[in-house]
Amino acid sequence: MNDEKRGWLGAYVDGELGAQESQAVRNVLDTDHETRSYVEKIRGLNEALSSAYAPIASEQIPLSIHGVVHRYRKSLVQRVLPFALAASLAVIAVLLIRQVALDDQMQDQLAKIQAQMALLRAQTLENVPSGTVASWSVVPGKARIEVMPVRTYRTADSRFCREYEERVDEGGIVEVRRGIACRSGKAEWADLRSGMM
Repeated sequence: MNDEKRGWLGAYVDGELGAQESQAVRNVLDTDHETRSYVEKIRGLNEALSSAYAPIASEQIPLSIHGVVHRYRKSLVQRVLPFALAASLAVIAVLLIRQVALDDQMQDQLAKIQAQMALLRAQTLENVPSGTVASWSVVPGKARIEVMPVRTYRTADSRFCREYEERVDEGGIVEVRRGIACRSGKAEWADLRSGMM
């Protein structure tokens, strides 16, 4: 999940988005379990922070010592500030640890999806005629890949190579790539070059 998406989700949880943008986020939450889980974690952290600071925020200063507080405000701030800073740093540390764990989990999931896509691409290049589209749902309901071999040829050193076009649709965001892969073994294909269109 990129920083922009995290920003949108944070703004959604804080109620800072307009009606259209909020509805778009709700539509994603209806279909994307990972994003929904991330939003629930943000809400949980917000509730924990609110409940942790609620007793301090709701305390009233007795009128009898109101004048004393004003006279000695500087010394009070000097005594309370280290504790407030320590509490803030502890909260930030917990948030960072959770974020690192989420990022590691996402990287593992992304690596698995990319390995699966490479296998599907190799199977298509090995078995599907040029001009025919093969498609799979890589993550059911979330990501779909389509691979179409465009042209097959033989290189000067007698290797079989294929140009191909690949479309990856991830929740309505479509990325189209063209590439060339050459057979490197039985049912194995190595990409020579690929580029986004």
